Amino acid sequence: MKTIQEILNALGLNITLLIGGAIGSFIGIKKGQPWWLQTLTVFTGAFIANYTAPVVVDLFGMNANSLGGVGFLVGYMGKHSLEFIIDKLKSK
Repeated sequence: MKTIQEILNALGLNITLLIGGAIGSFIGIKKGQPWWLQTLTVFTGAFIANYTAPVVVDLFGMNANSLGGVGFLVGYMGKHSLEFIIDKLKSK
């Protein structure tokens, strides 16, 4: 029987990046928003970290060991980091 981590890896989800992005986005939540928007922000930060942290590590030539920390930072910055990265890639 497969473990949860094996199933998530088969789906393209890295549990380290999901947790780091969720914690980062939880810390970066803006106060005064409805609870459902805060929850959506945490999930969005987790998935943004899962898919953009490896790209950031590759672009800046970082060590693969820094992936979890980059996932946390990307989750903390939330959608703003995604917009920044897309703008930078468009300019290349």
